[in-house]
Amino acid sequence: MSTDYAVVALPGHAAELVLGLRWHTILGSELTVRARKKAREHRATHYAHGGERAEAVGVLRFPRGDRPARGMTRHCAALAFAQGHARGLHACCVELPDGRAWLVAAHQGKVLTQTDRVYATPADAHSALQALKDRHGAALTVHGQVPASPAEPFDLTLLGAQLSAANALRSVGWAVPKPVVVALAACLLTAGGRAGWDLARSWRSGPDAAPAPASRVSPESAWREAMARLAAQTRVHTDDGVSAVLAAIVGLPMDIGGWQLRGAQCQPQAFAGWQCGAHYQRQRRSATNATFLASRPSGWTESWHPLDGVTASFVLSDGAEPLAIDRLQPLSAHDAGTFSQLQSVLPAFASIAIGEPAPLRIEPPVDGFGVPMPALPGLPSVHERSLSFDGPLRSLALVPASLSGQVAWRLLDARLHEAAEPALNRSRWMASLQGTLYALR
Repeated sequence: MSTDYAVVALPGHAAELVLGLRWHTILGSELTVRARKKAREHRATHYAHGGERAEAVGVLRFPRGDRPARGMTRHCAALAFAQGHARGLHACCVELPDGRAWLVAAHQGKVLTQTDRVYATPADAHSALQALKDRHGAALTVHGQVPASPAEPFDLTLLGAQLSAANALRSVGWAVPKPVVVALAACLLTAGGRAGWDLARSWRSGPDAAPAPASRVSPESAWREAMARLAAQTRVHTDDGVSAVLAAIVGLPMDIGGWQLRGAQCQPQAFAGWQCGAHYQRQRRSATNATFLASRPSGWTESWHPLDGVTASFVLSDGAEPLAIDRLQPLSAHDAGTFSQLQSVLPAFASIAIGEPAPLRIEPPVDGFGVPMPALPGLPSVHERSLSFDGPLRSLALVPASLSGQVAWRLLDARLHEAAEPALNRSRWMASLQGTLYALR
C-alpha cells in the first residue's frame, strides 16, 4: 500500500490532519463492519469511515514508528472537508508546508474515491484539478490556492472546526486467525469453569462468602440523566446569535491596504464561539503584508499564502445554549408552520434543503451489572434533520425566527462572485448556512 501521505498539525488543537488516504467503495448492509474488513483486506493500519450510511472507506498503512505525539489524535482531512461541504460538488487544492500539494473532492458530503491525493508538486495537483473541472464543469466549486483559476479561498486550519469522532482515524487492530480464536475460547472456558467451581465452594462454605449484590439503578432516573447529559452537550443557536454573526460578516472591510475581501467562513466550536476566517487577495501593486497589518481590525491573526493571499482569523460569540428538550417544537409544528414560512421566502434563495428526520441517538444507560437498559415508554423522542440555505448573503436575514433555539448551525460560508448578474436569488455575495434541526416526534 502506498505511503504517499502527509500529516499536518493544527495550531490550537491537540490534533493532526492526515492527507492522502486511498478510498474504496463498500456496498450492502452493516457498512461499519464492511469498512473495517476492507481496511484489513488492504493491509491498512488505520481507516476512516463516515458512518453506517457512508459507502466509501479511506485506508492507510502507517510505517512502523509513525505515531502521533502523546495527547494528539489524528483525523482524516478528506472526511472533515466532505462533512463541512454536505451540499453540492466541491474540490479543494492547497499547497502543503513541505512544498507538496493536496487535492480532494466531495459530492453531497462524501469523498470521491479517486481524490484525496498528495502530489509531489503543486503543478501536478493543478493538472489533476483541471481534469476534475473538465469533467464536472460549472457544477464544481473549487476551494484553495489555485493560480490563474477562480477559487474560494481555503486554509487547512478551517478544518479544525470539523474535527470530531466521526472523522478520527480508527485503528484496524489485530486480525486474529480462527484457530487462535478457538484456542483462546477453550482457555477461557477452562478458566471460567475453575472460577465457577471456586465460587460454588465459597457459597457452600457460608453466607459470609457470598458476593454483595449489585446496587439497583432506577431505569427512569438513569434515562433522564442520560438525556440531560446529551442535552448539555448539544448546543443550539439563538436568533440573536446568528444575526450577530451575519452582521459581522456583512461589516467586514471590502478593502484593507490594497487587499480585497474574497469570502469568509464561520464555524462554531463547542464552548468557544464562532471561529471565523476572512479571505483576502492582494489586488494593488502597492499592497504588501505590511499595509494589510497596518489597516486590519485589531484582534485578528493572519495566515499568509504567502504573497498573494491571506486568511484573517477571529472569534465571535456564538449565541449558543444547551439544547432544551422541553422547548423543542414537534415535527408536525415545523411541517405546518416553519416550512410554510420557508416556502414563502424560497424565491429569495437559490435552494433550501431539508433532510429526512431521524431519531437522535442517545447512549443508553447501564444497570448495576453493566447491561444497557431498554428505552422507557413515555420519554421524549428527539429527532434530527439536516437544514441548509444557499443564496444571496442578504437573504439569510429571512431565516424564520421560529428556528431560534431549535437548530445547531455548523457552517456559514460567504463567497464573492464578481461576474454574477444580480437577481432575486442571485448576487455578487452568495452564502451557505448549514445546520441540524432538532424536533420532537
